[in-house]
Amino acid sequence: EDYEAYVFDVASNGALNIVLEHENVTDPGKCGWVVTLYKLLDKVNSKEKEYKELAYYESFWADVTSDWKDIGITPGTYCIMVTPGLYFLESEYTLKTTFTESDSYEKEPNDVKADATPVAVGYGKYGNTSNRSSGTDMDWYTFTLDQDSCVNISFTHPDGTFPVVGWTITLYNADNQKITQFASRRTDLVLKTGKLGLKTGTYHLCVEAQTDSADEYTLVIGSEKAVNFEFEFNDIPEEAIALPQGISMSGSLADRLLSLDKDYYKFNVEGNGYIDLTFTHELQEGDKNGWNIRVLKPLPDGTYYEIVRRISKWNSGAME
Repeated sequence: EDYEAYVFDVASNGALNIVLEHENVTDPGKCGWVVTLYKLLDKVNSKEKEYKELAYYESFWADVTSDWKDIGITPGTYCIMVTPGLYFLESEYTLKTTFTESDSYEKEPNDVKADATPVAVGYGKYGNTSNRSSGTDMDWYTFTLDQDSCVNISFTHPDGTFPVVGWTITLYNADNQKITQFASRRTDLVLKTGKLGLKTGTYHLCVEAQTDSADEYTLVIGSEKAVNFEFEFNDIPEEAIALPQGISMSGSLADRLLSLDKDYYKFNVEGNGYIDLTFTHELQEGDKNGWNIRVLKPLPDGTYYEIVRRISKWNSGAME
């Protein structure tokens, strides 16, 4: 198999663009060229060179110009290999790379948590889950909260036409416990997690491609100081958050992939009597059931007895 290999160096963080041009061979269904990007791994005390695949692209006969944009890379040595596609074609091509120095892009390779790209809270990163010859690309990010915060994660991308899941976004804490996972469909355009109550500390995000796509996405991590807000993990009674009497507590049920978010609270009463519980939310159009509110009492055998249950609909006002 014939191939051409090209090597180049970059000295700073930035975004790489690759352009392959060739004549139109009129048959749109045949792949004429495969372009693969590799990075030379820095192996200590090793004389053998080892490259890691970062991206894999196909250029079809009728493409004429194939442009792969904004691949975030770090300083190092890179190799581009051009090989025949499914159909060998004796035709010239022109290969061009351009590089823009920037810290706004995720840094390949970042396929594992140890190589996560840092993201400053309140700012964003451009990313690209590049196609791979085998497996899928994962982009890991890390951010740190210096105070208890309500975090809102925003994930945007171009319209992909088909309503299939294009990416999954998973949030972990420093102990590698999965806090939540979201699915962004190709047609979603904008995915917002809503407010997530997170304690002070370091967190990791993993963006994993579920379909082949070279589309650029934008990941933004916003936050605000949490005042009387629920914190994850509180999905089970054993992790319930203390709810002081006479104090309002705010919360948000995050959209989940393959599961539902639940927020548990706990309170104590000193003697026999009655309680007043008020539940409010922003009004939504429609009379769909939005929230189930239950008051449970723990029993000696470890189970819970349901004392009362109420349903708050989208268009319901304050419920008491």
